[in-house]
Amino acid sequence: MKQEKFKVSLCQFKVTMDKEKNLAAAKKMLEEEAAVSDLLVLPEMFICPFGTVPGPFAEPVDSFKTDPAAKSMRMVSEMAQKHQKHIIAGSIPELRDTKVYNTMACFDPSGEIIAKYSKCHLFDVSVKGGIHCVESTHTSPGNSFATMQTPYCKIGPVSYTHLTLPTICSV
Repeated sequence: MKQEKFKVSLCQFKVTMDKEKNLAAAKKMLEEEAAVSDLLVLPEMFICPFGTVPGPFAEPVDSFKTDPAAKSMRMVSEMAQKHQKHIIAGSIPELRDTKVYNTMACFDPSGEIIAKYSKCHLFDVSVKGGIHCVESTHTSPGNSFATMQTPYCKIGPVSYTHLTLPTICSV
């Protein structure tokens, strides 16, 4: 039976070039928000600033239980287990097969990854005299979408870029 109402916490914080400080900030927010919400969501690229070269921050995702380099996903898994919550781990730069992807992992209350999405439509914008961010310079695109089932509803995790693509978000 689906729960009729549920509360979501969007855990937004200032991401810096210090990965350890970012992980500590994410953990602190998850700890605080777990007391008041059913579903917790971390920001995109929560271990490094968006628009920086992500390679030095990249970690594996799938092998988070056994790979010592997978600190971010292991921390999120532990928080999901500890608080018995679903957590959408915004995204991190995922190192997979020598490439880097902007990957979002979704955890169930037992700390298992139940969905994983690597951003398909990378943020490439260059405005003369203005913003210049070409994500595809250092990040490979994913090639599929994912959904996760929760007691509340089915969720299709996407990045903010996809909100501008109504066909994707209305499927």
